[in-house]
Amino acid sequence: MHRIDELLLAVLDKGGSDLHISTDSKPIIRLHGDLVTLEDFPILTNPDTEEMFSEILNDDQKSELEQERAIGFCYEMSFDQEEFRFRANVFEQRKGWDGAFRVIPLEIPSMEELNIPDTVKNFAEVHQGLVVVTGPSGCGKTTTLAAIINFINENYSKHIITLEEPIEYIHPHKNSIVRQREINLHSPTYRDALTAAMREDPDVILIGEMADADSIQFAMTAAETGHLVFSTLHTSSAARTIDRLIDIFPARQQSQVRIMLSESLKGVVSQQLIKKKDGSGRAAAFEILVGCIPLATIIRERRTFQIPSLIQTSKSLGMQSMDNSLLNLYNRGMITTELARSAATDETMFGESK
Repeated sequence: MHRIDELLLAVLDKGGSDLHISTDSKPIIRLHGDLVTLEDFPILTNPDTEEMFSEILNDDQKSELEQERAIGFCYEMSFDQEEFRFRANVFEQRKGWDGAFRVIPLEIPSMEELNIPDTVKNFAEVHQGLVVVTGPSGCGKTTTLAAIINFINENYSKHIITLEEPIEYIHPHKNSIVRQREINLHSPTYRDALTAAMREDPDVILIGEMADADSIQFAMTAAETGHLVFSTLHTSSAARTIDRLIDIFPARQQSQVRIMLSESLKGVVSQQLIKKKDGSGRAAAFEILVGCIPLATIIRERRTFQIPSLIQTSKSLGMQSMDNSLLNLYNRGMITTELARSAATDETMFGESK
């Protein structure tokens, strides 16, 4: 057993989602959104952290870390005849080498288990177009996408290609064929992987993150040419997602991008996790924007400020505002007034604590 495995087992035992290893600090875990120190473990020195990471990195990873001073990868460990997976990032900071490890559940949760609205399930049934899942880091975007891909895999005969950095959830073949490629391992860049994917007869393409104009351009092109494309962005609402997709391009290209996006966008799912009132974990709240003719007009005519109103007046299409999702959680007694208000746009929707 590697030294770090003991810390990762402590995260699993406590039901945490992340492990933070920092030089000159005790290990810290994220538990239901809060940072909690593992008091039973000693303060880690720089030699401690360097030795921990050296044990689990191969020679190529060590070389990349030495050159780039940071590396992302997937770490797998075994304990008591069980396998566990973690998304890892090791990096250099002022005091030495630090690392962050996120638990990747082995079982892919269903959309029902995640309380994802049925409208999101409908996106899985679309034949072509772009669907974007957005939200802050750690809000469950990857898990939501995994649940959608798993739903397609179980219910349809499709060829699914995932492009990730690194690969997180593992998708075995079910009714569909699923091929998973890791950037920097199976392809040098997202651009190369996307170019290759277009030649591999895919029905569905998952892009782990649209991080630049190239990946956004490829995603929209793939969606326009008959593929169903899923990806993520670090934005906080549907309107900001559309602005981000357009504003990342130079001004001279934005008119063309608006037209492409208006034709290809099928949906935006913005989500956040709110701590449950009973302390048992976190509940997801969702804003849902569905592609339709009025939305296409709004995008082409640069009127994204009207998207909140469109969502409010288009509930029959399955659209849902973040505030209404929060209100539903609040009325079910799942979250407190204070947390609902802090996450909402309109605080007046919420009364006294339940």
